[in-house]
Amino acid sequence: MVTRSMESLGQKQTEFAAAIGRYESGRGYAWLGHVVASGNVLLPLFLLALGNAANISWAGHVLLVFGAFFAADFINGFAHLLMDNQDRYQGVLGPIVANFHLHHVRIKYTRRPLWAIYYLESRSKIWLFVVQLITLALVTILPTSAILFVAYFAVLSCFAEVSHYVCHTLTGPWIDRFGRWRMILPKSHHRWHHARDNVNYAFLNGMSDPILNAIARRFFTGYKTRSDLHAAAHGGGPPTQSA
Repeated sequence: MVTRSMESLGQKQTEFAAAIGRYESGRGYAWLGHVVASGNVLLPLFLLALGNAANISWAGHVLLVFGAFFAADFINGFAHLLMDNQDRYQGVLGPIVANFHLHHVRIKYTRRPLWAIYYLESRSKIWLFVVQLITLALVTILPTSAILFVAYFAVLSCFAEVSHYVCHTLTGPWIDRFGRWRMILPKSHHRWHHARDNVNYAFLNGMSDPILNAIARRFFTGYKTRSDLHAAAHGGGPPTQSA
């Protein structure tokens, strides 16, 4: 049984290494990443313009932003949960999955301006790009509130990457204060995602983690004995740019 388990781990590590090799050498993945990032930055602006925001009161905008904030924390956390527990490295998406797993073994980011983090870290959000394209295609039949909700959700989903970057990289009294106010991801809250297994996947501010943790306990086995081990041999590389 132990030998079979070791053979399985070795096979997964081999598949992981091959997937990372394809990701780093394939220009197509870099091109796709920039297309996705550009879309995730620009499409919300189109949606805001097409949504005719003037039809919504200020109170309505506030409600939409608060709803989008919780949705962004939960949906991005759920996507994080799915990716951390995914270990299929073959096929077209395999290299993207493998690259995502590096954020557990290379927890330090390359230091960049926040605007660059907003753009670069949204490259892996293919699902968000698709959601916005669908919304754009349906803009003539969707209510204004739905269009604006998707626009706010997209902006906050990309900002979640900035929040995660700040949590891992920056220090200072204002950083701690914003974390305590739950305007960004608190360091003390997110620390448990790396120290324990299968917990605290949300990374906008972590408010939805009680729900995500319940889902993780019920349906997922965790990453410490799976994807973390698959990526372990690559932990000595450069800081991650995808978390």
